[in-house]
This record gives sequence, structure tokens and C-alpha cells, in this order.
Amino acid sequence: MKHRILAPFLLLSLRVLSRRIDVRRHLPDSEGESVALRLRGDKVPYVIAVRNERFVLDPSAQPAAEISGDLGTFLAMLLGRLDYDAAFFRKRISFSGSLPVAMRFKALFDQMTR
Repeated sequence: MKHRILAPFLLLSLRVLSRRIDVRRHLPDSEGESVALRLRGDKVPYVIAVRNERFVLDPSAQPAAEISGDLGTFLAMLLGRLDYDAAFFRKRISFSGSLPVAMRFKALFDQMTR
């Protein structure tokens, strides 16, 4: 749990993303779903869920998919310096679990870089 300090930063980013109109219109399609973001080296992932048409951190949720990567990769994606697809094909991130859920979250996260 060496990166737990990132929780407030991640939560703020999710709240900002939840307010964007281009994201808000797609959030009802993902209501109740959750995905885990795991930083390599951490035992406990950040579980992101869609509740009441916004992103929230919900450690009690059972994620349908997990996206794993290192801290630098997630920060580069968050800052718009690295595209999700490029990170995946360069093997900087990986996923497991439900492909449809992972793809819906990927589409929503892609909005962060626009």
C-alpha cells in the first residue's frame, strides 16, 4: 500500500471527470459497475465504481475487471500524455476480468485526455 497517498488525487480526478457533459451522458450505461485499478507493487487496488451517475472510490465493491500498470503509466494517461490503447499495446498496462466492463470504463477514461 505504498501509493495510498494517491487516493485523494484519484478521487478529485474522478469527480472532475464525472462532471463533464460528454462523460455524464454515458455514465447511466455503467451504473453499478466497478473496475479495479492496480498499481504494480500494491496489494490493494483502487476500486472505481459508478454510483448515482458519477465515479466514486468504493473499496467494498466487487470489480468485474482489473486494469494494472505502474504509477508512471497511470499518471501519463491521466495527464493525456499516453493513450490507453498505446499503453495496452506497449504492454504498459494489462487487464483481466470482464472485457465488456473494461472496455466501457476505457471509453469513459478516454474522455479524460480530450
